[in-house]
Amino acid sequence: MGSPQYLVISCGSSQLSAVHLSMNSSGRCELLNYSRKELDHALSDPLLWLKAASQSFDEIRSRFKGDMRVGYTLSGNLVLTKYLRIPQSPKKKREKIVAFEARQNIPYSIGEVAWDDQLIAEDDLDFETLIAASKTELVESLSLYGKQAKMDPDIISPSFIGLINAYRFNEPQSQGGVLFLSIGAKSPDVVFIDGSKFYSRNVSIGGNSVTQELANSLGLPFDEAEKIKRLSISGDPVSTGEYAAFTEAKDAFLQRLNTEISRTLAIYKNHGYENEPARCLLTGGGSVLSGLENDLSDRLGVGVSRFDPLKEISVSDRC
Repeated sequence: MGSPQYLVISCGSSQLSAVHLSMNSSGRCELLNYSRKELDHALSDPLLWLKAASQSFDEIRSRFKGDMRVGYTLSGNLVLTKYLRIPQSPKKKREKIVAFEARQNIPYSIGEVAWDDQLIAEDDLDFETLIAASKTELVESLSLYGKQAKMDPDIISPSFIGLINAYRFNEPQSQGGVLFLSIGAKSPDVVFIDGSKFYSRNVSIGGNSVTQELANSLGLPFDEAEKIKRLSISGDPVSTGEYAAFTEAKDAFLQRLNTEISRTLAIYKNHGYENEPARCLLTGGGSVLSGLENDLSDRLGVGVSRFDPLKEISVSDRC
């Protein structure tokens, strides 16, 4: 019998990514193949965005053949999260208690959302759990599109849960708290991880905000401003005025991001977590902004580096 295989499809707001993984009996993971495709940034309606993303599902299925479990992740702006500390109770009663708390804390009719919970930590007095919910119509549409492409979902998860799992798999011996920044096009995930505990918050200031600021400053369409941003990041020549506008837009983005990090840290501490992060890890397309690591390190007062998702994962020759 061969090693179990998994297909993970990350449905980002501007990019659709898929990875094909295998896991042998000793727990060694191998990346067998991957694909990535950009999506139309102009699609702000979640259902229209998902329909556009699903047009690539058949292509993914034809590329990644074989019998495997399939998982999908949804970007943080499509998932409502609530972190709750609940008085300790017998485990046989916990499911009903969490369901009651979900009805109380999700600001929609419980019939309008698909939700689940995950235990974070517990002691003799209480237990802490995460409740994550997304609109039922969105989750059911994703399931339908996946089924039509013969990629029925075994699990649909918030993207930040995948980040936490990837971090723990690749850095099992890591000590101290870490701040994880996944900077996407629309909304970064700010994630604090400390041992078995974690806290995440999605903020609406992604890489597209730099592009929009640049477009407003130069009086250009969004697509033209995006080209200038990418040229500036890669070090390719742009005019002096364009680069000055890019620098100004980038600095404004970094200031807002730092504010949101501080705000998230305050909420994190209000949940009873005391340890400050000892370092910061970056990932996501928006993290390629020039000077980001040094700027964040100066602002946060901790070392900042890029997360290596393949540190403990071997890469197949087929990639």
